[in-house]
Amino acid sequence: MKNYYELSMIDDFGSGIREYFYTNEATIRKLTYSRYKREKRKASVGDRDGDMHQNEPLFNWNKTTSTGYVIQHCGFTMKNIIEWKKLDLGLKRYKNSLYALDDVGHFMVVEHINVFASVKEGLKALRDHSSKAAQNVELAKEDEDGCKLRNGQVRHVVKDNRATEYLCPYHFWVKTSYEYEEWDLNATGFILHVKEVKYL
Repeated sequence: MKNYYELSMIDDFGSGIREYFYTNEATIRKLTYSRYKREKRKASVGDRDGDMHQNEPLFNWNKTTSTGYVIQHCGFTMKNIIEWKKLDLGLKRYKNSLYALDDVGHFMVVEHINVFASVKEGLKALRDHSSKAAQNVELAKEDEDGCKLRNGQVRHVVKDNRATEYLCPYHFWVKTSYEYEEWDLNATGFILHVKEVKYL
């Protein structure tokens, strides 16, 4: 029986790849193992002194759960977790797009929030999370050039005539230097990604 599944390869900062499939469990397990084998060839480390993964093997695969990890060095050493999960979206049929909401932090950290079956549900969650993150913060009304900022207004990113992402920013000033009274304009960092669903 076919269901919706997420296959992910996520590093220590929460960044990485999330792919979506409408398939069966046997196929998603094979796809996850295939991803693991491909990434295993890239396994490497930098200087292991002080590396938080220095006492772990470079790679590992659990046959029972069909999940694993690979440690890779790309400027610094990162552990990439490769796993799959079944999504409970309440859908009885195939649809070619899902909507994944992420909190893209200001310190290179990404936190995956949820996946939604409809753009309406996803946009509501995007607005709610962005608004909540901006509470108790004095919002900026203009940018550095004096242009009016549209706090709480949903914008979309278009690629090849299709919306690929939705943003709902709330802007605020953040002090970057106490010595020189320097401020930078920041915004809430939530992104709703439009994700293709592959039918297998």
